[in-house]
Amino acid sequence: MSAPNTVLDAASLPGSLLETLPMGVIVLDADGRVVLYNRAEQKFARRAEADVIGREFFSDVAPCLGVSALATTFQDQVQLGTLDEVVEASFAHPFSEVPRDVTVRMRSHIYQHKPYAVLYLEDVSAERAITRSREMLAQLLVHDLRNPLTAIMANLDQLEEELPKGELATTVESAISASLRLRSMIANLLDITRLQTGTMPLDRQRRDAAELLTRVARDANIVAQARGVSLVVEATTDDLTGDYDEDVLRRALDNLVDNAIRYAPRGSAVTVRGTRRGGTIVLAVADEGPGVPAELRDRVFDAHVRAMPLDDATSHNVGLGLTFVRMAARAHGGSAALQEQAAGGSVFELTIPAA
Repeated sequence: MSAPNTVLDAASLPGSLLETLPMGVIVLDADGRVVLYNRAEQKFARRAEADVIGREFFSDVAPCLGVSALATTFQDQVQLGTLDEVVEASFAHPFSEVPRDVTVRMRSHIYQHKPYAVLYLEDVSAERAITRSREMLAQLLVHDLRNPLTAIMANLDQLEEELPKGELATTVESAISASLRLRSMIANLLDITRLQTGTMPLDRQRRDAAELLTRVARDANIVAQARGVSLVVEATTDDLTGDYDEDVLRRALDNLVDNAIRYAPRGSAVTVRGTRRGGTIVLAVADEGPGVPAELRDRVFDAHVRAMPLDDATSHNVGLGLTFVRMAARAHGGSAALQEQAAGGSVFELTIPAA
């Protein structure tokens, strides 16, 4: 009987299994040398197995690949069997003008009592290309919408200044209000794409969310009064200090307050409050409106979902604003949720980690 195979390569059983995987797989021995370079990776990288096997991976095979940062981790942990790292990498493809984007996962494996590192390379070039195209389309769309809207708002502002108080002036004021909402929706459209694709950096600074809630309510009070709605800020003794992007969080709260005011019946109240819940800050906006229909509660944060029937006079598309709220919360490591009140109305909560 022949001796068992003690080398992990394409001829061994684990090696033959790795050869069949549709993703790229590279196996390194304890010295960092390539012992297996599967067919999928040869196809993706346009590189023959003979050009790679036996060579030191981090210095010879992939010095320009973003995984070079894993070299130190590999040296420290491969013998311990504790490797568990993920990196995103992008590098020039020798036969294409488009760079190759990959997600690299490096894991420890022990085979025949010997330590190995296995790198699983998932080619995400197509997904990244779609993402880049979607972001570019959103930017072009926003640019084309902003230009005529700016001209419309400038003319409306001029009309408002020149018209005497009366029915026509009220109509112009309503048009200005609608234009402001449209401008906010356009900004949401672009930033939702940026938040989804991770291309919108957050300017996180240590701030007190209680002060932010007060400013949001103060600025929305004029609109609330015009609709006959009381805007209340509930005082709290909780520490609402956290690290967040003030502009992004402000716009998310503006969306929630604006929605609440639009749906609140005349003579009712909209309440804005902040509390601590364990290690999180919960910023909530509550209204006394009709509430969200049960069949829509699970989808109310999805884009283009209406919270009222299409033929309802107060119906409006809330999906874009609420989608931005959810994306803003997730970008901060938090979440957004809808809570229905037993007495009627809705409570929209935006939760972010506390400092």
